[in-house]
Amino acid sequence: MGENVTPVASDVTVQCVPAGSHLPEIPDHTSSPLHHLKGIACVLFAVLIWSGWVVMSRFGVKGVLSPYDITAIRFTTAGLLLLPMAWKRGLKIGPWGLKGGLLLSVLLGACYANIVIFGMKFAPVSHASTINTGTFLTLITLLGIHGLREHVPRLRLAGVACSLIGISLMLSVKGSDYSSSQWIGHLCFMTGATMWAGYVILTRTWKVDAIHATVVVCVFSMLTYTPLYLLFADGHIFSCPPQELALQIVYQGVLTSIVALFAFNVGVGILGAARAGAFVPLIPAFSTLLAFYFLDEVPSFVEVMGICTVSIGVFLATGAAGMLRGRKL
Repeated sequence: MGENVTPVASDVTVQCVPAGSHLPEIPDHTSSPLHHLKGIACVLFAVLIWSGWVVMSRFGVKGVLSPYDITAIRFTTAGLLLLPMAWKRGLKIGPWGLKGGLLLSVLLGACYANIVIFGMKFAPVSHASTINTGTFLTLITLLGIHGLREHVPRLRLAGVACSLIGISLMLSVKGSDYSSSQWIGHLCFMTGATMWAGYVILTRTWKVDAIHATVVVCVFSMLTYTPLYLLFADGHIFSCPPQELALQIVYQGVLTSIVALFAFNVGVGILGAARAGAFVPLIPAFSTLLAFYFLDEVPSFVEVMGICTVSIGVFLATGAAGMLRGRKL
C-alpha cells in the first residue's frame, strides 16, 4: 500500500518484512519479556501507521487535495529528509545500477502512489486496503511459483484461495455512495498491487536492503516527480488549510515513508520475521476501523466478510501460520 512492507521468501515460506530486507528470521529468545513487548509495540506501531496511510490519503482526496498533491507532499518531504542517506549510499541498486533504482521508484514510488490514491476517489478505504493487500499477496505467491520456481506449501495455497474469495466479495459490493464508478477504484488498487508485486520480485532477486531501497525510491521520486508536478500539475497544496497540510506532510512524508519502516525493522530484529509478519494481516481491519471512526465509512456485512476472509488469507499466504507453529507447512 505504498508502505514498503513486502514478503521476502525463503525456499518454503514467505515472511512479511520490509522490502528486500535481510533481517533475522529467528527471534531473540534470550530477550526479556519487556524487550519482547517492545518488539510487539514497534510492529503494531508500524502496522497502525501503514493502515492509517489509506485513511489519510482518502481524507485528502475527499477534501481539496488531488492525488497528485498528496503524492508530491509525500515524496518531496521524504526525499528531502533521506537525501543525506542517498548521498552517502548512492542511488544505484542491483545489477542495473541507476536504472534499477529508477525502475524501483516507478514501481513503488510516485507512480504507484498516484494510481492507488486516485482509486480512493471512487472506492472506500475498506476496498482499498483489502483489495490491494489481497491481490498483492496472491500475485507474489503465484509469481514465486512460476517465476522463482519456489515450492509453495498447501497452507499458503489455501491462503491464496482465501484471499481470492475475499477479493471477490469486495468486488461484488456496489455501495450506494460510489455508484457505478467503484470499478475504477478497484482497477487502480489491483494495478497498484501488480506494481508492488513486481517491486518485491526485483528486490528479492537483487537482495536489496530495505532501508536503501526506501531511500532510493523516495529520493528518485522526488527528483523525477516533483519538478513535473510543479511544472504541469494544477496543484491545490496552498489552498489546503494549514493544519491539514501540516498533518499530511508529517503523516505522508515522515511517518509512512520513514518512521514506520524503521519501527518495523526494530520489531523484526526482536521478534523474528515470521512473528512480525503475522501482524501484517491486521492492516485491512485496522484501516476499516480507522475509516469508520474518522471518515464515517460504515462497511456492509459482505464487506466485513471480505475483509476477514482476505486477512485470514494473507496470514496463511505469508507462511506466518506455519512458522508460528514452529514447523514448516
